[in-house]
Amino acid sequence: GQFLTGQTKYLLLAVWAQWAWDALHKDLVETVLGASFIWLQNVPTGKVLHLFSGTLNMVQDRVCSSTELFLFQGQFVFVISGVIIVGYPPFAIFVAFLALVAVYIVMRTGRKQGQSEQEQELQQDV
Repeated sequence: GQFLTGQTKYLLLAVWAQWAWDALHKDLVETVLGASFIWLQNVPTGKVLHLFSGTLNMVQDRVCSSTELFLFQGQFVFVISGVIIVGYPPFAIFVAFLALVAVYIVMRTGRKQGQSEQEQELQQDV
């Protein structure tokens, strides 16, 4: 129970933090680029740079630590599965089925559905 709770918690935290980082960066860029020229002249450059580097670095650190914890806990799946397969060999069929489902999900979500138009344009230019 605790293993699944931890995996779910760290995965959701990593996804949420990445979404927050993307949304925060997009909003910052739109706000700064949409600001009046007078505002841009009056605000010190260091203050604007701190918004991007300081705030976004805190969110990025959270994304990295959550992803690291998710992957660290995820490695135990292989160890536990190996131990169970040694004790009960028919479990290997179930593990193989789960592996196929995981590969299918990764292949399906790896397509260009989640990319923004700018990312797709950049990939087409390369």
